[in-house]
Amino acid sequence: MAVKPSSPEHAALGRAIRELRRSVGVSQGGLADRSGLHRTYVGGIERGERNVSFGNLLKLAKALGVRPSELFARYESFSPAIREPASSPGEHEQAGSPARDASAPGRQASPPDRQSAV
Repeated sequence: MAVKPSSPEHAALGRAIRELRRSVGVSQGGLADRSGLHRTYVGGIERGERNVSFGNLLKLAKALGVRPSELFARYESFSPAIREPASSPGEHEQAGSPARDASAPGRQASPPDRQSAV
């Protein structure tokens, strides 16, 4: 059974990594060896199935011989979300209505981040 990409953004990142890998002429296994990651993990990244940590993105960029900015630029060229202009904060608020925050009546504050006990 095929696993679907986590999101269009994950698929775009995977496509960027796959194209960079192919451009340097290395296999998934070779990229895995160079980056210190497992071959099946690299395959999952390329299919958009894995949520990659920043540290692993840095390892992949180094293994591909590119700057992280080049990897992200390639990702941006494939990502549909990047092509759409981002809305500015407050853009969707109605004119004349004050911005609501967690301290406003009827609004519940978000719970603090949970930290695991070590």
